Amino acid sequence: MEKKHQKYVGSTSVNGLVRVCEPDAPYALVPYLYDDEIDVDQLGEILKRGLLSTEESSEERVRLLKDSAFRKCVRMYDFLRYSES
Repeated sequence: MEKKHQKYVGSTSVNGLVRVCEPDAPYALVPYLYDDEIDVDQLGEILKRGLLSTEESSEERVRLLKDSAFRKCVRMYDFLRYSES
């Protein structure tokens, strides 16, 4: 994990990964961020943007919803947003 994190030094935030990984979604890299580098609002925004960029019943949306990295980010978002601190 440390190697992956070091590769993106200077872009270690949700928005930083979006900038570096465009046009590909950074879903696979978000789990490598440290807790204090994840802004819940930014994470929610990229998840929402990913869903809104696809048609509701399109093949692309189905592929996105089955993508394990995307689903992991959704679980992270839910935990960070709704867990009791």
